[in-house]
Amino acid sequence: MDPPKGLHAFFTRRDNFVLSTSLWPANERTLLREATVRQLLVDAATHHPHQLALVAPDGNRRWTYAELLDDVHRVAATLLEEFDPGQGIVLDPDTPDRAHVVRLACAVAGLPLIQGGSDDALTVDSADVHARAAQTTAQPQALPQIGPEHPVTTSAGGEIVLTHRALVNCGLLVAERLAAGPSDVWLADPAADNGPALPGLEVLATCGTYIPASPAAVDLTGLITAQRVSILDAVPPDLLAVKDRPLASGSALRVVISRAPRMSPEVAAYVETDLAAELATVFGVPGVTAAMCASYSEDSLDDRIHTVGRPLAHTAVLVAGPDDATPLPCGTEGRVLTRGIGAMTGDGDWIDTGRRGSMDTRGHLTIASDI
Repeated sequence: MDPPKGLHAFFTRRDNFVLSTSLWPANERTLLREATVRQLLVDAATHHPHQLALVAPDGNRRWTYAELLDDVHRVAATLLEEFDPGQGIVLDPDTPDRAHVVRLACAVAGLPLIQGGSDDALTVDSADVHARAAQTTAQPQALPQIGPEHPVTTSAGGEIVLTHRALVNCGLLVAERLAAGPSDVWLADPAADNGPALPGLEVLATCGTYIPASPAAVDLTGLITAQRVSILDAVPPDLLAVKDRPLASGSALRVVISRAPRMSPEVAAYVETDLAAELATVFGVPGVTAAMCASYSEDSLDDRIHTVGRPLAHTAVLVAGPDDATPLPCGTEGRVLTRGIGAMTGDGDWIDTGRRGSMDTRGHLTIASDI
């Protein structure tokens, strides 16, 4: 399914809207998709069965969407031989590509991944489960009925739960801001700081191609050129180290995502001038929210360097003082609170992100520090 229509136009019309306080109300005029991770996979395999879905960093293993769905079903069936639906688990990753398959399989099997780990949680060895799944014939009809309200990730204590509804829609909304689609090839570090709760979901939501790899572990510019990477997610800390290895002429790279609260002007200039790509910002707080804010392509470079953009649809953000949820005047630094689709706790209350920041009259959020 394509991302919700009309979202970009709605916010563009609000460019001239002036906030009186540091409260951005949730835009609930856009439709949410009531879907699960498995439904995204099934849709992709149905409509784009031969589209390349996943590529190992070394290029030696590749999955089409039809193959990925089959592999995820087999791994999910294997996991359910050992675990009961609803059990929280911790993933011991193998290679980034196989770990991605296991993460998706956990979502399909109803096994929430515990963010940040837990001493008491059961651990899944992705290499072992892949080896056992190779001997399993998938029986999709035997998989549990997982709904949009079921958790995909949870905190160790269970206080913060991110559901299928939350992650699917945040993936769609982020992809819409980036104008991403099936032709895009994403190179993303699944272990990046401030990365998404379920890496690669924006790619799945738009039927793109996902290459999970740490930029430090690969020949970055060589991989971008060889695999025709169009979206780099996210900016590696040592990006300037590759300045002496320029991209080949005709590079497909068009967007470089920063998930950090702010960006070095030197790095931003390198992205936009040397790489001839657009710097985009996507921001969330791992263990607390999915994506909260993102930039638009028409935002100024200064906004994309110094702010994390504006809130996504169905996400409210406010900057408040130390004692309550009363919005502060625009430009005043305080606690950053949020509620909405990407901060699902089940009660709709404001969640303290653990960050301090300020909001300008246009709704752009600046993150100053951790609390």
